[in-house]
Amino acid sequence: MFDTVVVGGGLAGCLAAITLAQRNRKVLLLEAKTYPHHKVCGEFLSPESMPLFAAAGFLPTLQTLHPVSVRTARITAPDGTAWRTTFPAPGTGISRYALDAALATYTASLGVQVCDGIRVTRISGDLAGGFELTATTPQGTQIFHAKTVIAAHGKHSNLDRALKRIFGRTPQPYLGLKRHFTGNSLHDHLDLHVFPGGYCGMSDVEGDQTNVCLLVRQDVFQQASGDAGIEQFIAWMGRQNPYLQTWLAQVTPVEDRWISI
Repeated sequence: MFDTVVVGGGLAGCLAAITLAQRNRKVLLLEAKTYPHHKVCGEFLSPESMPLFAAAGFLPTLQTLHPVSVRTARITAPDGTAWRTTFPAPGTGISRYALDAALATYTASLGVQVCDGIRVTRISGDLAGGFELTATTPQGTQIFHAKTVIAAHGKHSNLDRALKRIFGRTPQPYLGLKRHFTGNSLHDHLDLHVFPGGYCGMSDVEGDQTNVCLLVRQDVFQQASGDAGIEQFIAWMGRQNPYLQTWLAQVTPVEDRWISI
């Protein structure tokens, strides 16, 4: 039996597992996807997050990923208004594709048993008697036992439905999209471009790429995308903000499609 099973191998799950391992706990971390993988995320670590990575001992490893130091930000409006600021300390641009995989490897180096490609489908038990976790693996169903469980698996998963969590029954009015581009680097700068029904964030990550991640109301997306889908929406979005339109006209996508949540 493990002291703790952590469900979810993202930033929260790995840092929780690291904290427990530093206290000599026997920890198992289960991640549903295989590393590395892309995630819908702004891929910007704000300055106040750095002490968390420092406490985990991860900062030297993070620097080997060649992250981008982000020092300034701009918020723009559809009418061309722009507001600029300088951060009190630099933020960090790094893709989740690189960050999560490196953090999971580092977590394993501290003695945590890290297993990816394993999806937890059921959790039962209590603190008095311990917990049983049922998981789907490439080899079939597997059972794990632990004194405690940390659920760091994200939101609105099948596991939330199995646990009958109320928030999972409420339809979400927003859609998130993300993709990487090349051709018009922002360097040490971050942009947030507002458009009717949403906003689009941009910041550079490693490898001379710029991450574009946006949030939009579902009804606005459906109306703007019509029958043509995401690319028609992106063209519409660009027309709503002059800064967006100019930037999007100068870049080339890295991946063959947008990912969404």
